[in-house]
Amino acid sequence: MSTPALTLVRGGRYARRGRGAPEPLAFDDDGVLVPPPQAAPSRPAWAWRLVFALGTVVWALALVGVRALVGQVPSALTLDSRGEVAGIIRNTAQAPMLVTITLYWASEDSTGRVVLGREVRARVSPRTTTLAPFESQTFRLRVSEAVPHGTTLRLVTLFEPQDVAPPSPDTTRIVARIAIATRLITRVLVP
Repeated sequence: MSTPALTLVRGGRYARRGRGAPEPLAFDDDGVLVPPPQAAPSRPAWAWRLVFALGTVVWALALVGVRALVGQVPSALTLDSRGEVAGIIRNTAQAPMLVTITLYWASEDSTGRVVLGREVRARVSPRTTTLAPFESQTFRLRVSEAVPHGTTLRLVTLFEPQDVAPPSPDTTRIVARIAIATRLITRVLVP
């Protein structure tokens, strides 16, 4: 296609080219209308699309992760008069998990963050167990030391994924594996 030989402007030769003014019409040598050139997409628009796409992916992964954590441990437990409590832990992941249960003294700082203290002497059964995917386990806890009434202890449950497939013996490849351990902290109320 050759360059336009003639440019016409609607509204006459002296039409203003300000805001709302019509675009010029361009014709080639054969009298065929030449479409106006398209502007290249600006970099900021492309960058905003990328940021939006990455943000969507991050939120989707976060929602999937939060959904997997719901129902793994009770949200709050209350000791009975003998200092005992029972609950159920669940593995909602699709891989086996090593689960460790520990009871701690705890306090909250001025910002509301939980600060764990020393471990409470307690008999936890089972203290450590491996749960298959979607398996659940009942645990029992009995406090072995005196705890004042009205105290709030913290039950810390650690979920560590177990390797399903061992690493490849091939030494010519580099394999990166990321294992995310999840620690859930639950309130244990002493009436």
